[in-house]
Amino acid sequence: FILEKVSDITKILKFVINISSFCYFMLFGDINLIECVVMMLVQFCGAIMGARMVLKNGSKLITPVVVIACFVISVSLLLNP
Repeated sequence: FILEKVSDITKILKFVINISSFCYFMLFGDINLIECVVMMLVQFCGAIMGARMVLKNGSKLITPVVVIACFVISVSLLLNP
């Protein structure tokens, strides 16, 4: 029960932080709305696809995806400092 409550609070805090960041950058004109909308739509679609894959395949899918993503990010950071 406590973990569910903490998870809910975390989601609310993330939402508030994202909205406040968006408002800050909008006020100071340091934002590209077209890129923001495209990124938002792609992230939304990715979250839906990821959730469906996890519900269908379970944890056997999560570990390899996390390892591959970490490896790709590490290589990217090493090649482009």
